[in-house]
Amino acid sequence: MKVQVCNKEIQVELKKHSQRRKVALEILSQTEFLLKTPKRFSQKDATNFFIFHKEQIKNFYLKFLSQTPQKVETNFREVSLFGEKIKVEFLETEFRERVIFEENLLKVYGKNENLKELLTNFYIKKAKEIFTLKVSFYSQKMNLQVNKIFIKNQKSRWGSCSVLGNINLNWRLLFAPEKIIDYVIVHELCHLKEMNHSKKFWELVGKEIPNYKESRIWLLQNGKLLNF
Repeated sequence: MKVQVCNKEIQVELKKHSQRRKVALEILSQTEFLLKTPKRFSQKDATNFFIFHKEQIKNFYLKFLSQTPQKVETNFREVSLFGEKIKVEFLETEFRERVIFEENLLKVYGKNENLKELLTNFYIKKAKEIFTLKVSFYSQKMNLQVNKIFIKNQKSRWGSCSVLGNINLNWRLLFAPEKIIDYVIVHELCHLKEMNHSKKFWELVGKEIPNYKESRIWLLQNGKLLNF
């Protein structure tokens, strides 16, 4: 739907959720709004929302237009991704908190107190995306069937495999070099065949990752450093 705010035409996206009870308006850009609503919220309800809250929405929009994100110095000047250092640029704003990754630079938009949470959520989302692709690749290569993939937030456990065929992986692995991620994924996939750490199990791991011992040692020596 489209609405007029401050004599500008705004495209409004409706996002309904069954568990949401209140209506929330988010400004995405100068011409785009996102209206988060309960599931039964109709287009007529949305139209009435903009009529009844016209002045509040106008002031909210004017505040958005007047605010330019300001670059702020923080303790997060750089982070690791796949074992490589990535620079972090923090731009403080009250609107549309987000993280953008471009050319070895993480641009974080948001409130200062939410910086670590924004970075963590970015890593978790990235981990889900990358780990899913890698599990799919190796499971097909090894002719294994995986049920579900879960991204976990654990301090020291890097992965696990359940009898149901679920693979659990720690999002903090994204701080490590890619070969370490591959090792952990193959390690857990091999548990689908051998739910132990027997000689046969390690032979399966070695078949896919010949230098797996180096990765094991690397994790033991550097595991505690895989964090912000």
